[in-house]
Amino acid sequence: MVVLVTGSPVFPSKKNFVKALLERHPDITTIVQNVNGRGTSMVLGDKEHVLYGKGYIVDELCGCRFRISSRSFYQVNPVQTEALYGKALELAGLTGKELVVDAYCGIGTIGIIAGKKPAG
Repeated sequence: MVVLVTGSPVFPSKKNFVKALLERHPDITTIVQNVNGRGTSMVLGDKEHVLYGKGYIVDELCGCRFRISSRSFYQVNPVQTEALYGKALELAGLTGKELVVDAYCGIGTIGIIAGKKPAG
């Protein structure tokens, strides 16, 4: 996934840009233009235009599939993320009787993975 953040929805030669990017990197499955015209430290704006593909990617983590958009908070290192989540769940010692609150969770990977772990 490639996300381009622009200050305006106007994107001259966007078709040529997309074509050139895909020629150099054919493994890209989606390209999204995010429009942020605000003069703040917020990176992403409220409006998006899918320039190529579906506008999201799907990834597998700890046996669960996640649909990831440009605005999703998702760990990008799956090997380390699986090791970290495994250690966190081991140390949590969940029995299956707890209520897990995954506050500020992004797309909810920790809570979803904790919820499917069999009680030990």
